[in-house]
Amino acid sequence: AKCLSAVLSSAPTDVPKIEKEFERLTKELAPPPVGVVETETTDDARLAELFRVNHQCRLPEMPAPLADAYARAGSVWRGTDAIANYVARAPTTD
Repeated sequence: AKCLSAVLSSAPTDVPKIEKEFERLTKELAPPPVGVVETETTDDARLAELFRVNHQCRLPEMPAPLADAYARAGSVWRGTDAIANYVARAPTTD
């Protein structure tokens, strides 16, 4: 049997491009406060929060329904690793 279609819900159309854009946007975020030495883990958490506030949900606190949705998200097919090289293409006639 041949797979004729698949549904990728909320998937980007070009994963390599979106990952490059994420890196660019992350680098543009504010540097750590003066005098604060951060560990990699702290820095990652701070960057994730800055990214969320600047690019995902521009509220100081994540709304409860959104936080609940993130908390209940799956783990097997979550993130771009599952579709790392995916780039949308026009349908073929095959």
